[in-house]
Amino acid sequence: MENKEKLAERLFIEALNLISKNNFTDAINRLETAHKIIPKRVSIINNLISLKLKLNDTKDTLTLSEKLLSVDPNKFDYQIIYSEVLIKNNFFNKGKRVLKKLIRDKNNFKDIQKRINIYKLFCLLYSKVFIIKKNYFYLLKVYFLTKQLEDLSFIFFCAQYLGNINKKKICDLYKTTKANFLISNKREKINIGFISGDFHHHPVGFFISDFLREIRKFFNVNLYYTISEKDYLTNKIIFESCDNFNFIQNLDEKKLIEKIKNDHIDVLVDLSGHTANNRMNIFTHRICPIQLTWIGFLGSTGIKNMDHIIVDPHVLDKDEYFSEKPLIMPNIWCTMSKPISSNIHFSNISPVKKNNFFTFGCFNNLSKINPNVIKVWSIILNKSPKSKIFLKTGGLNNKFIRSLFLREFKKNLVNENQLIFETSSPREDLLNCYNNIDLVLDTFPYSGGTTNFEASYMGAPILTKLGKSFLSNCGVSINKNLNMENFIANTEEDYVNLALFYSENVNKIIDLRKQHQNHALKSPLFDTKKFAAYFTEKIYGEYKKL
Repeated sequence: MENKEKLAERLFIEALNLISKNNFTDAINRLETAHKIIPKRVSIINNLISLKLKLNDTKDTLTLSEKLLSVDPNKFDYQIIYSEVLIKNNFFNKGKRVLKKLIRDKNNFKDIQKRINIYKLFCLLYSKVFIIKKNYFYLLKVYFLTKQLEDLSFIFFCAQYLGNINKKKICDLYKTTKANFLISNKREKINIGFISGDFHHHPVGFFISDFLREIRKFFNVNLYYTISEKDYLTNKIIFESCDNFNFIQNLDEKKLIEKIKNDHIDVLVDLSGHTANNRMNIFTHRICPIQLTWIGFLGSTGIKNMDHIIVDPHVLDKDEYFSEKPLIMPNIWCTMSKPISSNIHFSNISPVKKNNFFTFGCFNNLSKINPNVIKVWSIILNKSPKSKIFLKTGGLNNKFIRSLFLREFKKNLVNENQLIFETSSPREDLLNCYNNIDLVLDTFPYSGGTTNFEASYMGAPILTKLGKSFLSNCGVSINKNLNMENFIANTEEDYVNLALFYSENVNKIIDLRKQHQNHALKSPLFDTKKFAAYFTEKIYGEYKKL
């Protein structure tokens, strides 16, 4: 019969094997049993916390992380784990204090970058405590002081939310490798590669699946998937939309570069930018004749060897800096694959006709709904007391977050009866909810991308505001492609006036709604075949210049 220590060790090894097979639930069960036997073994506690956070199960994580600290209160790794657990358990201010204390020590900063995705933690704080700009700029300052510029993903990611960081300065500071690439043996049908961690039920997956199928007529399509997660959309992409599909999550930088070179890729397209699961570092090595970025990150990557970024005439602002040369599509920067489901139901009847009140709505990520947006929306609601606003997104699953947003609206004197908050739901249900919205209110400075495409697909008109960057003008481009210039505001005051005008002149919305969905489906937003032809023409044009 096993003694307790041997039993705990066996359970721990079994748990590690289960983790390698992505069987996290059974791994947690074994780790919990092992923890009961040896409650102070650090490796067991560490893995238990990590798995629970991965599965969004925060139960007992605070107690476990405090146990780690009790072993060694000053150990850097334990404090990092503690800060993440505090934030995930909604102890935001305490988590923020721990992180700030850690980053004050310049010697810690490189270790922080190695051990955690710190920008994710701060963006999590951003979405839950509205705006903490001072933290962003403090971290930016630390980067510049310590010259730890190997990974500036954090800065670029946050720049999109804040909209006012000097991007050129950041791009100039970004370290890139100087490499020359000589192209030989040009092919008639060139090899194109797309690299992403989002070939699944994700906005990038929604945009890319039909497009890839179309360009296979002109390219040999190779996909490089940076994670192991698979779902129905992954399978569709593997079997319908590419010539070669590669799981590369286990390849380090050197092996990945070697593989892409061996695959003789002529054009490599990044679909992540500085978002999760990216492999941006490989682009600094100039491994392909043409390297470009698209869809996943609507802003400059700051990488010298990234040749192009795909845009359209409507998203460009003359003052926005790109380290890449913009590759300008004629109409719109991308198209969305049409969702196919028998559970999606379209209504061409504006809900005001049956509700007797006007419904504004927004299904964007809560991080885009900053205090200024709430302030502007509150002015609209206060001036239109019979109207309501419908917000629906995953962030509202958390009761504390809901209370924060409710409090912010109340601070702006909005009646609680005018607020409709809903939690996340399957995509089909989310799309059907657009049938309950008379007018979508876009966010600023970070405009809706996927949500604005989806709203248009469902026939819901969008009120958007002109911005000064790619990501600020997504709604502008969508409305211009729909010939909806009357729904583009130049200023916040204009935005308020237009919202009030349409809520008071409901017949205009009712008449528009009758044909809007049919009009949208025939627009460039969903004309993947034509967009693929434009894309092919642009890429082959650049290829011939080599």
